[in-house]
Amino acid sequence: MMATVYDEKIVARNCRAWARREKALISDAAPPELANELYERFKETLYGFSVPVKSGIFQAMMAVSIENDGPITILLDTKKAF
Repeated sequence: MMATVYDEKIVARNCRAWARREKALISDAAPPELANELYERFKETLYGFSVPVKSGIFQAMMAVSIENDGPITILLDTKKAF
């Protein structure tokens, strides 16, 4: 499980990236029970440091909208295809 804090919000993703900067693979994710336990432990750790955190329900469905307005990331790879 990977979790990132954006503007005091925790965003959890059940995936793991390899050390050589490969794309994260959801097939290598922790089982839901373990991932939820790690997520809750991470939240409690942040609370312990008095970090104001907003979080949601683990594994809940989300409706997300995105507006791409700004820098972009372009991946170039001459050795292998994506």
